[in-house]
Amino acid sequence: MASARRLARCPTLSWRKLRARNVAILRAGLSGHDVRVLEPGPGAVPLVLPLLAEDGAHRERLRQARIARREFSTVLWHLEAREVGDEAASLSEQVLCIQVYQRYEDRDMNQVADVLREALMKCR
Repeated sequence: MASARRLARCPTLSWRKLRARNVAILRAGLSGHDVRVLEPGPGAVPLVLPLLAEDGAHRERLRQARIARREFSTVLWHLEAREVGDEAASLSEQVLCIQVYQRYEDRDMNQVADVLREALMKCR
């Protein structure tokens, strides 16, 4: 019961708006660059924005660029082709998730986009 009361006091609507804004900032910052943004469904407001790199090496360069700046990116899973097939294994090597939490401000998301753009330019 105490958890339900605490949850009812959480500003979830404002958190959703902040995350949606962060998604928009990151999407705009990466527009026109060599990475595909996996869009959330209509009305969805994710905690992470998945990016689809060209291949595993490309994704790793993006991840390492963020690590060099002491920024965290999530690699959700590593799948073996012999267990799930080539297509699923390839996808698991390409996806990098960028956090868009509500505690991040515009400048944080712009900085993330800057780091990713710089790494993408070096990949060419």
